[in-house]
Amino acid sequence: MSKHPANRPLPSLRFEKMHGLGNDFMLVDARLQKLDLSAEAIRHWANRRCGVGFDQMIVLDDAPHSDYLASYRFYNADGSEAEQCGNGQRCIGRYLWESGWAKRRRFQVTGPGGPVAITVHSASDVEVALPAPTCRLMALNQDSRDVRAEWAEVSVGNPHRVFWVNSQAELDDCHLAAQAAAVQADYPRGVNLEVVHMEAADHLRIRIYERGVGETQACGSGAAAAAVATVERQLAMRSGNGHKPIRVDMPGGRLLVDYQRDSGRLTLRGPAAHVYQGRVFYP
Repeated sequence: MSKHPANRPLPSLRFEKMHGLGNDFMLVDARLQKLDLSAEAIRHWANRRCGVGFDQMIVLDDAPHSDYLASYRFYNADGSEAEQCGNGQRCIGRYLWESGWAKRRRFQVTGPGGPVAITVHSASDVEVALPAPTCRLMALNQDSRDVRAEWAEVSVGNPHRVFWVNSQAELDDCHLAAQAAAVQADYPRGVNLEVVHMEAADHLRIRIYERGVGETQACGSGAAAAAVATVERQLAMRSGNGHKPIRVDMPGGRLLVDYQRDSGRLTLRGPAAHVYQGRVFYP
């Protein structure tokens, strides 16, 4: 081979660009290539003007044992690591199915946020079962009509803080970045923030501020956290309507969350889009 500089191989990564309702990802399969990852490289690739542009980066690696098809890691646009990502899990499901790694429509992956079961109903309709959630209601006053004083801490493999507003106008007008900044001091590793307006017991509208990213078009774990917190709140106020799947509308679109409180089973269903494949160079 010629030693001319133009013929020298440059360090690069093959990746998939994917999204779930506009919550977008750069997925790298580290089982197929060498990965030399740094926070600087993630921030460079996340830049929407100078890089690929994404909310989170997904890295797949070999599974720890045969019960799982792969292991996962998520990284935010600022280079920090996230434990879990519901939209990202659905994109993982579509990638593993479309690329032929998954031989069946139901399989499991695992990672920092715990085991996740994935069901591929179709290439654009993927359902994930997240780890059993925990929820703690705070400042819940059953005699108060000021729901802004009510909030909840929820974990679905990653941390969330959820609060409610009375109307769509309040949801639209909420200064989400300021609200998120105000609560970050309570969480050394950061927290995701969801603001919820209840259209009905089984229909929520939410906005999301993701730690390490900012406001996003959608967030799968955020939709799940909002649904879990709302179910628990309704039960605490003795006004729940029993078990129903919950429609969660976000700026990017709708997800369906099914929370079975007795068993702790929590599923999230919606579209996952494969946009393009590419190769990116290290900064």
